[in-house]
Amino acid sequence: EEEKSPDSVSLDQVIGQNIAKRALQIALAGRHHLLMLGPPGVGKSMVAGAAAALLPALSREEFIEVAKAHCQKSDYLNGDLSLKRPFRAPHHSASAAALLGGGTAMVIPGEVTLAHAGILFMDEFPEFHRDVLEGLREPMQTGYVSLNRIGQWATLPARFTLIAATNPCPCGYSQESPRRCCC
Repeated sequence: EEEKSPDSVSLDQVIGQNIAKRALQIALAGRHHLLMLGPPGVGKSMVAGAAAALLPALSREEFIEVAKAHCQKSDYLNGDLSLKRPFRAPHHSASAAALLGGGTAMVIPGEVTLAHAGILFMDEFPEFHRDVLEGLREPMQTGYVSLNRIGQWATLPARFTLIAATNPCPCGYSQESPRRCCC
């Protein structure tokens, strides 16, 4: 299931975390991907949620590309297309087909295409299945994803900025001095 970036979150609302905020600004300005590492509750998700607000509005060409991708996804057709860049945050249990695209009768765009020209936020990054993480390689390198389904080939746009967040270990506290790691 996909989450949407809260419209009310801005970077000004994040207290502290100056290094994370600066890293986010640099990553977005240079269209670099970003991995945030830290214990639970420090604001990694909140920083990521503010990312979409830092990006400029979609150009006309980008808007058309984004609209085409979203029109193929029936659950998005709610008449709420805007010039805001997409922010997609799939759950770590998402399958490779959900992330990359799939379908049987017709090709359905996945989260990488729905995040085209925007942000793909993957919280709890190491919890994603290995095939999902390996499937990100092609879209991150080329800016598109190629899908081959029964009798169909499709090349879909997938030029996004990946923001990933993770804890340093399963319990989250391996680098914290006040709390001891229990792994």
